[in-house]
Amino acid sequence: MKTSLGIWAFGGMATRFNPGGYKPELADIPTAVKVRTAVEGLGDLIDDYEFHYPQELSRDNLDEVQAALDGHGIYCIASGLHLDSRFGKGGFSSPDDAVRDEALRLTRERSIWPPEVGAHMIIWPGIEGYNYPFQTPYATSWARFIDGVGESAQHAGDRGVTVFLEHKNSEPAMRSSCATSA
Repeated sequence: MKTSLGIWAFGGMATRFNPGGYKPELADIPTAVKVRTAVEGLGDLIDDYEFHYPQELSRDNLDEVQAALDGHGIYCIASGLHLDSRFGKGGFSSPDDAVRDEALRLTRERSIWPPEVGAHMIIWPGIEGYNYPFQTPYATSWARFIDGVGESAQHAGDRGVTVFLEHKNSEPAMRSSCATSA
């Protein structure tokens, strides 16, 4: 068994209720500094760490982050679509083809480089869904979502990357496409 920790917990802790975060003084701390703080404080209690791509981990900061990990690994690289305002009405399920294409491009891009660091991939479809009745064409949105997950999983699988699909009943979309209840 492995224990991994999402590094986002060491930031401002923004929520949909408090977008500025509960610790705004930590909002602009670089990822490598957050990692170093976590590793020094938690030591061997945590095996590996998880990051959102490209907001917390990208090719630009990979070397710094790996140095700060001090021997710990990168277990998973999670989708960061929910952190990008372009995807406020969904990424894979977006009714705008250009927005959907960008969500798929970012997801494919993320799946290309995890093998270099031995990381799995998380698709968290938290922004896939809707907040209000009649906000979206449900059947079309669902079909685009399923197709996007399938295309992304196939792309990752072709590169030997394991994909985890993380679901939550709501958050940030109040009615998530991946919910267990309506």
